[in-house]
Amino acid sequence: MDPNVGSAPTVKSFDEMPTISVPGDDRLEMPAFLAQMSIEHGPAFRRPTPPRQQQRFGSWLVHMVGPEANRFVLQSHRDAFSHERGWTPSLGGRVEQGLLNTDGPLHDQARKMMNPAFAVAYMQAYLPIMNRIVGECTGDWVERGAVDLWVETRRITFDVAAEALVGMQAGAEADRLRGLFFAIMHGQSPAALSREAHVAHITSLRGELDNLLLRAIAQRRAAPTDDILGLLTQARDEQGQPFSDKQLLGHVHILLLAGHETTTTLSAWLLYLLATHPDY
Repeated sequence: MDPNVGSAPTVKSFDEMPTISVPGDDRLEMPAFLAQMSIEHGPAFRRPTPPRQQQRFGSWLVHMVGPEANRFVLQSHRDAFSHERGWTPSLGGRVEQGLLNTDGPLHDQARKMMNPAFAVAYMQAYLPIMNRIVGECTGDWVERGAVDLWVETRRITFDVAAEALVGMQAGAEADRLRGLFFAIMHGQSPAALSREAHVAHITSLRGELDNLLLRAIAQRRAAPTDDILGLLTQARDEQGQPFSDKQLLGHVHILLLAGHETTTTLSAWLLYLLATHPDY
């Protein structure tokens, strides 16, 4: 936080902030655990950063939990927090810098240039795409008898994002694009690889991903379309300058990532819960 921006509802020094330690299996227990910690300690508390993460995130991690904390971070004091300093280390260079991890005037300018692509009229145009892809992807679920919801919802949400954002219809190219995104963000290199070889592996995947997207960018520059990428290639800032290819890559990386990751998880959990509660 920038101490010169705004003031906290309750003034405390960092050293006075409650310190917690996390349970052993923190990935499974963390949501319920943090909720309990907020009841016991209030909406803001800290814990030491695990040693393997200290180089990227520093010595302490601060948790802010609940509606008051969310309002403080996302609304009333949002200028005190940095998207770039928070997200860029988390993404670890896997994607180019885009709207998610940009601050200040650059963020505001990029967002303003993107806004027309998310107008109500365009959102309504995406609905038929969503309906068609959902129908195509779920049409054989009953015949198959059992499906992996996380795999299936990822296919649905990514195919929607690929077509609505980039104009890439379901097929071999969209399948490869989805596979590359998953491998870059979640895939594991062979255990025998050194760190240098792992970085080279990810870099190779990024190169293939970017070549796919740069071809789509070049096509949209030559023949603009009504998908979001087409609109972004035609967008201009107040000085009449377009996005560069690197900027477009960053924005498309983030849009495709944000356009399917959270929705995949939400949809998979929704369907799982409905399957385990058939009375609903």
